[in-house]
Amino acid sequence: MGHNGLRQIWVGSILLALLVTACTSPGPSPTASPSASNVDPEVYTAKLAQCLQTGGAVVKIDNPVQLQADRGPGMSDEAMRTLMAACEQQVGPKPVRKTDRATAERVYDAYLKVRDCIHGLGFEDDDPPSRDTFIEQFMAGASTWYPYLGLDQLPDADWQRVQTACPAWLK
Repeated sequence: MGHNGLRQIWVGSILLALLVTACTSPGPSPTASPSASNVDPEVYTAKLAQCLQTGGAVVKIDNPVQLQADRGPGMSDEAMRTLMAACEQQVGPKPVRKTDRATAERVYDAYLKVRDCIHGLGFEDDDPPSRDTFIEQFMAGASTWYPYLGLDQLPDADWQRVQTACPAWLK
């Protein structure tokens, strides 16, 4: 298919953006977990973007804490994955912090809306964890379920359709 690696990078970037956005949303101040980076999310995104661009990737910064990275001219999927891993290593730990329960609940509800949209298009994704499991993992800054997981084998046209119809944050 050729774009699986890019989808994973895109989804990984979106996960980072969603976690950082959720962790910096208005509300009670989140408490940094011992394993989380204390780096400002905007600084992290800027450094990651600079590293990726220097390595030849095409980078679009959607807002100060969200970026999308794509292969540069002549760059293979494998080279892009290698570059992403090297840049993440160079920049350091992602700025993921603990967050409050209300934010985790909002994220879970938003993800369920995206999942419903994906199903409305006739596609199946990975089953979500229970609400309580998701909230517990999300509040701890752990990797959690995301509605795009399980869609990496879609043909490119279907993947584009899902991205367009079911953006990461449905209102």
